[in-house]
Amino acid sequence: MGAESPKQAALRGFAWGALGGLVLVALMYLATLLFALRPLPQALGGPVLDLMPGFVFGFLIDTLQHAGKVVEEAGLIVGMVIALGVLGAVWAVAARRWTWPQSALVFGAFGWVVVCMVLLPISGVGFLGLIDGPATPIIWAALFAVYGVVLQMGAPTLVVESGADVQRRRILGALPVTIGVISLGVLALRLLPDWYKAVFNPPESGLKGVSPAVTPTQFFYVVSKNFVDPSVDASTWSLSVRGFAVKK
Repeated sequence: MGAESPKQAALRGFAWGALGGLVLVALMYLATLLFALRPLPQALGGPVLDLMPGFVFGFLIDTLQHAGKVVEEAGLIVGMVIALGVLGAVWAVAARRWTWPQSALVFGAFGWVVVCMVLLPISGVGFLGLIDGPATPIIWAALFAVYGVVLQMGAPTLVVESGADVQRRRILGALPVTIGVISLGVLALRLLPDWYKAVFNPPESGLKGVSPAVTPTQFFYVVSKNFVDPSVDASTWSLSVRGFAVKK
């Protein structure tokens, strides 16, 4: 087999980078259950809305209503996968000259730096995401290590070897499809029930008739079209009331 052109390498790297990104996103949402990790699409919801043109925000909130939250989160997930695909393309082109066997892990580490030192601080969870807990950067390091491993699987020496037997080629050919299907299945099980509930069964759907003078406790602060609802840490929250003293 002849040497790859830069374009071919970039396309191969993008495909494997997007696959690795899909795996990373699926594991990220699983980590929300196991380690209470805040998913990046949800963490970036506020900053994205701040940058969103007014007419776009108006369309989402007025026309799509609760579906707007779903569209925003799904769009950010797709954006993550595409961005990690682009990172994979850069890796594949660079790897044509840089033949270190674990080079994909270095690019995975770069992705970790961007998320933990740029995106998480922008989203308001502090440097390295430490406001969400000391384990946050460690969890993200593990996620990007997995991304790097998947990306390395797309190296040319693993994609095609001139002496590889037919059975091995079939296994290698089916591997990315299997990984992709499993990752999509995990995302579907994790996200679709919540998305369906948000669109077709929002909290206020249980309210009927004229609103009572006093909001029932079970319905307090559930009628919301916010894309990102406030999250308050009760252990650190405080309220201060100040004013001018009145002299008599």
